[in-house]
Amino acid sequence: MAKKKKVLLLKPAGTMVLAAVLSLCPATLRVEHASIQEDGAVTEQGEAGRTPSDAGMISSGIEQTEPMHYRYIEDCPFPKKTQRKIFEICAGATVSFELVMAVIERESGFDTKCVSDEGQSVGLMQIQEKWHREVMDKLGCRDLYDPLQNVRVGVELLKRHFETYQDAAAALMAYNGGQAYAERMITEGQISDYAESVLEKAAEYERANGL
Repeated sequence: MAKKKKVLLLKPAGTMVLAAVLSLCPATLRVEHASIQEDGAVTEQGEAGRTPSDAGMISSGIEQTEPMHYRYIEDCPFPKKTQRKIFEICAGATVSFELVMAVIERESGFDTKCVSDEGQSVGLMQIQEKWHREVMDKLGCRDLYDPLQNVRVGVELLKRHFETYQDAAAALMAYNGGQAYAERMITEGQISDYAESVLEKAAEYERANGL
């Protein structure tokens, strides 16, 4: 791993303000109104869905009545239908869609069959079953090669780290290297290259979406 840079955790070099990275504010570009039917299908027009909270990364639990405002990553190889499903997962956890997509790009390059760490890290968000069985069981996820099941587990892990640290850089370091590693980096006032690169990519995605 490259030498770590000493920067402020709340303002990684080259990134937007963290509130913008973490929030799920409605986009001003490439927004489509859609709804989720009972069978899980997504339509461009229909009954009102749920709108992500603008308050931050943790859901307020208040039911919304406006249609969901989807956003997309233009250069992502996933079709819009898949991106919508990922957006819904992120919205349900109130974790930034752009940040999750940046994690996916860094972890797997959008390759659903990606395997590393001698077969231990699997899928889009490189989940390790031996460490994350409890989360998988809680969410009913059995197949980490299934892109949406894999993302559900990864988003849940990110949400837990956000709740612990209330800081995107720290949460990303914990996701990538574990909590002991993240806390050591925090104590040293450092941010890992991994966290910095993900935040920079997330900020790039947000700018493209007009956030």
